[in-house]
Order: sequence, then C-alpha cells, then structure tokens
Amino acid sequence: MSETTPSTLEKALQKAVQLERMTGTLYLQFTRLFDHHPEICQFWKEYATEEEEHAAYLEKLREGLPEHRRKEPVDPDLDRRLNHCLQKMGEISPEKILTLRDAHQLAVEIENSETNSIFEFFVLHLSPDHSTSHIEFLREQLNNHLQRLEADFPEAYRGIFAQRNTLTHHKNQDKTF
Repeated sequence: MSETTPSTLEKALQKAVQLERMTGTLYLQFTRLFDHHPEICQFWKEYATEEEEHAAYLEKLREGLPEHRRKEPVDPDLDRRLNHCLQKMGEISPEKILTLRDAHQLAVEIENSETNSIFEFFVLHLSPDHSTSHIEFLREQLNNHLQRLEADFPEAYRGIFAQRNTLTHHKNQDKTF
C-alpha cells in the first residue's frame, strides 16, 4: 500500500487477524515437530487455540463496527507495524527449528513482539465494552498468555538443557549413530 493511500480500519483488522492466525499456525507446526513428546505437543496445541481465540475476537470486533468506521483511515505507523509483523512471520521457516529451545525462544520473541501490542491496541480502542473491568480482564488475558510460556511449559522441559536436548521430529530422523 502506498503512503498516499492510507489503510482502512477494516484492512488493519484483517491484517491483525491474519497475524494471529499465522502465529497459531506456527504453534500447530510445533505440535508436528514435537509429536513424539505428548506434553509438549499438548502445550503447543493449547497455545495455538489461544491464538485462534485472539483472531476470532478481532473478527468479532471488525464485524461489530459500523460500515463508516471500517472505512476510517488508520495511523500509518500502525499499518507499518502490522506489515512488518506479517513480513517477519512470513519469513519464519519451521524447518530451521531443530530443538525445543529453538521453538520456545521463537515463541517468546513472537509473544514479546509488537503482535501483542497491536492486539491490545484494537482491544482498547474498539471493544464495545469500555468498562475498566473488561479492559483489565483482556489485558490480564494477554499478560497470562505471555507468562504461560514459562509458567505452564511442561515442567520436565523448562530448563535450557532439557530444551536443547529435545530434538524435533525431523531432527531425530536425521540423527545417525
């Protein structure tokens, strides 16, 4: 999109939904990479589900907007940030994930990136319920989502050495003895 044609709120929300879905798809790919470790596989499935819930929430926000609001221009900086995040997500290659440590670090980077701040922006500015309790609940959900990467990660795999020694399915197949 050129700088002379500002992106609309509708397009920005569509990009944010796409970003959440791309993240969820990546976490589902992690389940396949670690399908030989049921606890890890379950963790990534749950994380992918949460990303889909984020996408569904954004879709609901978009659908609830009147047509005239959907056509409003968005801040070019927000549009730039969305495009940057989408580009970075598109550059991720699951084939380069060789260990659980690789996957975990990538997830931490994604969850600490602008992705969550973009989601929070839309929640704060477009949620039909602007009550303090509702906004705080949604913020807490985001914080919990991030904290779960550490707190709810399967205990046997929380340490750096365990993560480095837990190979992906495709790396296990390449291993020669």
